[in-house]
This record gives sequence, C-alpha cells and structure tokens, in this order.
Amino acid sequence: MKKLISPVTFTLAIPAGIASLYLSLVPAFAGGILRDANAPHIVHSNAHPNGTRVPITTHHFELHVQGKELSQLSIDIPEGVEVSDRIVVTDQTGKKIDSNVSIKDERATIVFSQPIPLETTLSISMKGVKTSFLSRGRTLLYPVYGTSVGMTEDVRIGMAQIQTY
Repeated sequence: MKKLISPVTFTLAIPAGIASLYLSLVPAFAGGILRDANAPHIVHSNAHPNGTRVPITTHHFELHVQGKELSQLSIDIPEGVEVSDRIVVTDQTGKKIDSNVSIKDERATIVFSQPIPLETTLSISMKGVKTSFLSRGRTLLYPVYGTSVGMTEDVRIGMAQIQTY
C-alpha cells in the first residue's frame, strides 16, 4: 500500500507546485505588463460608450504612479482620432487634479501644477473624442509617456488600448 501512495502523492505534488509557482507570477506579470514594477503603469482603459455608431465618445485610462512623483503626461493621438483639450484628470477619490492641457502635433500634453504623489491612481478622461468612420470598430492605441520630478525627458509608461465595437 505504501508503494501505491508514494507515486500518487508524487504525481499530485508536481502539478500543485507548478500551479503555486504560476499563481505567484500572475499578479506580477499579467496581460504583458509588469504590475509590481517600481514605475508608473497603466491599469485600465476603455471608451464610454464604445459602440462604433457613436462618433463622439470619452476615452479613458487609469495610471498608477510609482517610483517617482509624476510632473507631466504626454499622450500620442492615433491616426483618425481627434482629441479636444477637454481632458480631465482625477485621483482615486474623484478629486480633480489641477493641470494645464495642450494639444499640438497629434500629442496631448498634461502638465500638473503640483507633482502627483506616489501610490496615486490617476484617471484620465479625454472627453469629446471624435473618430473617423475608418477608425471605428478597432482597437485604438494611445502611447503614454511621463516625466518624473527631476527629469527633463519623457519616458514611455505604456499603451492605453481603447477597444470600440
């Protein structure tokens, strides 16, 4: 009987160990983005409404500030998309963040009046986004860059993916 239990125990222990290792890695690396990095990262993105027949929508993404305080964000606007300067930034409590927004050469730049503290989750809502007929019904990619306190150049944070149906 002991000989039968040993192979069964061994056979069950290997998958359990692999599953445990996998589950310990999933929170750190999910969806192709390193989640526990000590740098700002995008945690969520979507459109409201996201139907293809709606020509003017709100495109939205959330960004978790880590590593260093954030002083500025830049968002590259995809081809076929027109973004107005009606970009609203709030924190995780819904409090509006004081900032200046400018749009030039297919890039929206948000300069914060005060640096954004660590562990803040920013909600960026681009209101009144117009999409051309050809860009509807696909995934729109917005490369997002940030400038941390003490830096002079933008660093790529990630890609806000807005899916429309």
